[in-house]
Amino acid sequence: MSRLGPWAACSTLAVVMMLTMLSLLGASCSILSLLLPAAAVDGLPADAAAVSYEGYQVVRIRPATESQLTSLQVVLNDTELAAVDVWREPSRPARPVDVNVPPQVYPMLIDALKSRGLTYAVMVDDVQGHIHRESSKTRRVRRELRRKPVGSIVGTYASSADIASWLNELAKTSSRVTLHSYGKSVEGRDMTLVKICNSTGTTKPIVFIEAGTHAREWIGHATALWIIDQLATSADADVARLLDAADWYIVPVANPDGYEYTHSTDRFWRKNRSKNNGSACRGVDLHRNWDSQWMKVGASGRPCDEIYAGPSAFSEPETKALRDVIVAAKANVKAYFALHSYSQAWLTSWGYTGQAPPDLDPLLDVAKKGADALMAVYGTHYDVGPGAVILYAASGCSNDWVKEKAAIKYSYSLELRDTGDYGFLLPSSQIEPTAIETWEGIKTAAKLILGIE
Repeated sequence: MSRLGPWAACSTLAVVMMLTMLSLLGASCSILSLLLPAAAVDGLPADAAAVSYEGYQVVRIRPATESQLTSLQVVLNDTELAAVDVWREPSRPARPVDVNVPPQVYPMLIDALKSRGLTYAVMVDDVQGHIHRESSKTRRVRRELRRKPVGSIVGTYASSADIASWLNELAKTSSRVTLHSYGKSVEGRDMTLVKICNSTGTTKPIVFIEAGTHAREWIGHATALWIIDQLATSADADVARLLDAADWYIVPVANPDGYEYTHSTDRFWRKNRSKNNGSACRGVDLHRNWDSQWMKVGASGRPCDEIYAGPSAFSEPETKALRDVIVAAKANVKAYFALHSYSQAWLTSWGYTGQAPPDLDPLLDVAKKGADALMAVYGTHYDVGPGAVILYAASGCSNDWVKEKAAIKYSYSLELRDTGDYGFLLPSSQIEPTAIETWEGIKTAAKLILGIE
């Protein structure tokens, strides 16, 4: 049966006529919600319409030596295991590697790991079950929000439409907030910059936060929205001091097409939704598309790969438009934070080489104090250091371009919760604690950079 169930037998005209009649008769939204399929009401896909991860398992592999690390890379590059989705890349001995494994290749992968003496453990044994449970929670939250004139989405994994509605209402109700469309995505969606400042009218330093570049990293979007809400509505003295000292520019959804696609079709979609010439595979990894040592390391020229860097640096409208915003503001931008997940790491430059920038010491000092403040909230530990050292080498990343080309000294990438128990499936119950601790870390770093006592 199709996703519309019994409606599939009706013609499109008949459906429209029936809904029109109900509307004329004064049918309430709740009545219509009973008649329409869940996807139409809630903006989420019916299970049959979405990519299914039934039988998938997330496996953690621990290469103990350089030799085992090399063996694991050989395994993951095997074309017969191409369907395995690498969530945490191989980087160094003892650092875990997480992979999402379809059932049809699971036995082959396990045999390959065993034959090479690689230890492994199943971290998530029912990927589709996790997706279904979180989707059910999200549908319930959306139904509750629709009963209110404009409900708050803070603390939820909100859809693009709900984010837009909430931001528009926030801009109406908070004198601190203005919204700016800084361009259009590949599929024509608005890309929104949220500016938060008090009404002094003076030129101030800028703190810039980018989130949602990788579509499936939902905790980044949710954390950015939580920070926006704090800056826009909080009467806390700390927030007042931060707004007195700086204007805050926040892009909560840097990849709107990809994010929408994770809600409608494929929960683990990473890239944007570009059509690639000569390939049926879609999308470019926007966090490999910046002109910072583009395609040097940790990026791919193959369109079907998750880390496909695009045909050229800044080939994508999403990265070009964000670049232009940063260039226009760079004289005043004092700090840049890119929110990603997962790993619990506060990353400094460089991401593409282990060679340290000349000003690494002050970068590390601020990062360590930010990570300490974050940990003081709930005890969440973050690794601190250059991306190429702490995680893995990758070029074409936004935070490196911000430092290298825009000459903004304090540029960081934060990999938020967790360390692999849930990975990209972090439950919504962890949004608030993640956001609270991240905000404490960013506040501390911003105060140091801005010279606030």
